[in-house]
Amino acid sequence: CPGGNDTLDTDADTVPDGCDACPGFDDSLDADADGVPDGCDVCAGSDDNADADADGVPDGCDICPGFDDAVDTDGDGVPDGCDVCPGGDDTIDTDTDTVPDACDACPGFDDRLDADGDGVPDGCDICPGGDDNADGDLDGVPDACDVCVGFDDALDSDGDGVPNGCDICDGPDQVDTDADGVPDACDICSGFDDAIDSDGDTVPDGCDLCPGQDDLVDSDGDGTADCRDLCPGFDDGQDGDTDGVPDGCDECPGFDDSLDADGDGVPDGCDVCQGGDDNVDGDLDGVPDACDVCPGFDDALDSDGDGVPNGCDICDGPDQVDADGDGVPDACDICPGFDDAIDSDGDGVPDGCDVCPGADDLTDSDGDGVADGCDICPGSDDAVDGDGDGRPDGCDNCPDQANPDQADADGDGIGDACQTTDGPPPTSTPDATRSDPEPAGLFIAPIGPTGCGAGVAATQLAPFWFLCWAGLVGMTAGGRRGRNSYCHHRKLD
Repeated sequence: CPGGNDTLDTDADTVPDGCDACPGFDDSLDADADGVPDGCDVCAGSDDNADADADGVPDGCDICPGFDDAVDTDGDGVPDGCDVCPGGDDTIDTDTDTVPDACDACPGFDDRLDADGDGVPDGCDICPGGDDNADGDLDGVPDACDVCVGFDDALDSDGDGVPNGCDICDGPDQVDTDADGVPDACDICSGFDDAIDSDGDTVPDGCDLCPGQDDLVDSDGDGTADCRDLCPGFDDGQDGDTDGVPDGCDECPGFDDSLDADGDGVPDGCDVCQGGDDNVDGDLDGVPDACDVCPGFDDALDSDGDGVPNGCDICDGPDQVDADGDGVPDACDICPGFDDAIDSDGDGVPDGCDVCPGADDLTDSDGDGVADGCDICPGSDDAVDGDGDGRPDGCDNCPDQANPDQADADGDGIGDACQTTDGPPPTSTPDATRSDPEPAGLFIAPIGPTGCGAGVAATQLAPFWFLCWAGLVGMTAGGRRGRNSYCHHRKLD
């Protein structure tokens, strides 16, 4: 093998690899003697060198001789040059008539059979024996099989098999049972002669609802002629309660108008007073006298909603219940659970609810919500107790420090709990009372958050005051300011 390595022969066919005609196969094997070893033969058994249409497929294996086997636009395996149904799959032919399904003129039938020669296979022939292509009225029915020539055979409103264009009656035309010349389907009055109409209302006498009158006049449009209307102006066909009285004239909708047990002219279903005459109502309150709750008064007026009309109501509230049996309905009970009539102290509050037995619960001079007879601290608000010791501030000898016992060992009006120890008051300081004159060198000042205040008149004294020497305004109780000066807290009678 000039130019190649003679020692290399991978397929061991005695032909060095550099000159091997069919690498991997034995070059000496060529059954069809076309010069192409069998291992690389394109068309085994034929001459690979013969390719008349030059499509790369030897003539011996050419699918479509004379055309390029590689060109197959519709991909059905049949080259375009030999395609029976371009664009469709030539290999699919369900009805085996040699015409692929995609180009089948009459799927399911043999396209080759066309007895009347109109180009439409017999299996799909609309008009066998006639030319399917001749359709003068363009109704889809060939002329040779046209039912109503010149008209569309498909239009048959009454479904009687006769196209509208040839129909003489909107309905099956063939039968005329009463022999009046009008087919049954168009008969106005079946069984009678439609031509006989004495009152001229177009309704034959045999079917006339109102002989001598016009059956076609129906003012309320309910389908019932005026001459037979049960409820003029309303639809006779509407009778919700099926009592035979149309809804428009129903006296008692939802109930049978014919049932009236008490004979008052009001059907039982709408009777206001069963067993009594609904038409008799002396007090004009809408409740018949026989069922009047409060005769002479309007039963509808019941301000407290207790079921007892105002005219017969004894209490502004539900009257029926008196839980404590004291004769006063619960809604008006002063003292629920007790007898309102028992009031030992005569203060208008029954004993069972008396806040201050023996005294007038309604008298509260200082307006603190505690009756005077039970007031802990008259003149002051019992509810104000800053230190929470149970003693209202107005009567507390130590209002800023809890001392429930109000102990005052030295009787100076200052509770022991807040008594100072800065020294005793001057011996010259007398007790002051409402009737005593103010001691010389002293003035009276009320207790305040900063101690002694400005001097005030004795007539303004409150239960607790400071006795202060001049120049000690602002001194706290029991405190000192300068030599021989003193401010003392005293309780005044």
